[in-house]
Amino acid sequence: PFLLLLSTVIADRPPPRYRIQLDSPASSRWDQVVDDHLQYLPLVQREASKIIPRAVQSVVWKIAENIRYFFPKEYAEELEGISSRSGLPLGEVVGLNILYDISAFDRKHILHEGCTSIVACDEKGRIWHGRNLDYEMGDLLKNTTVIVDFYRGKKLVYTGTTFVLYVGLLTGQRPNGFTVSLNARYSGAYILNILMEIITQFHNPVSFVIRETLEEESTFESAVNRLSNTRIVCPAYIIVGGVNKFEGVVISRNRWNAADVERLSEKNWYLVETNFDHWKEDGDKRRITASRMLHKMGRSRLNPDSLLRVLSTSPVRNNLTIYTSVLSAAKPSILYDTTMIVT
Repeated sequence: PFLLLLSTVIADRPPPRYRIQLDSPASSRWDQVVDDHLQYLPLVQREASKIIPRAVQSVVWKIAENIRYFFPKEYAEELEGISSRSGLPLGEVVGLNILYDISAFDRKHILHEGCTSIVACDEKGRIWHGRNLDYEMGDLLKNTTVIVDFYRGKKLVYTGTTFVLYVGLLTGQRPNGFTVSLNARYSGAYILNILMEIITQFHNPVSFVIRETLEEESTFESAVNRLSNTRIVCPAYIIVGGVNKFEGVVISRNRWNAADVERLSEKNWYLVETNFDHWKEDGDKRRITASRMLHKMGRSRLNPDSLLRVLSTSPVRNNLTIYTSVLSAAKPSILYDTTMIVT
C-alpha cells in the first residue's frame, strides 16, 4: 500500500469512512456520522466559546439559525438533522458551517488558517493533486475528520473529506471527472463579505458551492467554469485537477468571479498554492520548500508516494496541519490510500 513506511514512521491515522445515500431524507443522512462522534461534542462547544463569547452566544446563534433559510434546501435540512441528532443548538451548527466565509478577509496572519495544495502532471500525462489542510482547532478537527462517499442509488457520485457537523466540502473528487481543494485567500475588507452576504443572501458559502459542483458537474472544464464564475461570499483559492494531460488549475477567486486562473503547461508542470497570490512576491516557506522539492524531483519521479513526501516535509507540514491527502480523478482509490490525519 502507498507510503506504508512513511505512515509507520509518522504514525498518522486514516479517517473513518462513511457512505451517505443522497436518495435518503436529508434530515437523517448524517445520523451515523454524528452518533459515532458524540464524545467529541464538548470540544465543539469549547472551540465555539473561543470564537464567540458566551455572553453573546445566544444572540449570535439565533442570527445564524435564521441564515439557514437562505441555504440550499437539502443542506438546510441536513443541518437541522445534525442539530437534532447531536443536541447542539442549530445556530451553533450553522455558525460552524459558515466560519470560513465570515473570517476570510484581508488581515495579518501567519498560518492561522492556511493550506497547501499542489496539482501536477507527471511525464505520462497523469494528474496528481495533493493537499494539506492547515487550521486551528486541531483537537476538534483531528477527532472529527471523516471521508464521505456520496451515493445516488448504487452509483458513487462524489467523495469528500470533511468534518463531523460540516456539510460543505473543502476537499473532494468526482471519479473520472475532477478533484478539488480549497485554500484560504485573505483579500478585501470585511465589509465586502457583509455586502456579498446581502447580495447572495448567503446562498453560496464556498464549501457549499464546491459540494454542488462535485454533485452536478462531470468534467474538469465545466467544474473550472462553475468554480470561476459563481458568486461567493468570500475570496478563496480553488485548486482543480482533471484526468487529461495538463488539466490542473489554481483559481484565485474574488467574491464575484476569478481574479486569475493559472493553468498547468509544459513549462509549468506543477502549481503550488498556499495562501498568497502567485503573481505577487511572498516569503512563504511552505510554497518555497514544496516548489524546490518538486523541481528537484522532476516529472519522471512524480507519483502519489513522492507527492506525499513533499506534503509531509516541514514546514509544508506544520503544527496546524489537520490532514494530508493525495487525489486523482483517474484513480479515485488513491484518496482512500493516502488521506491521513496528522497525529
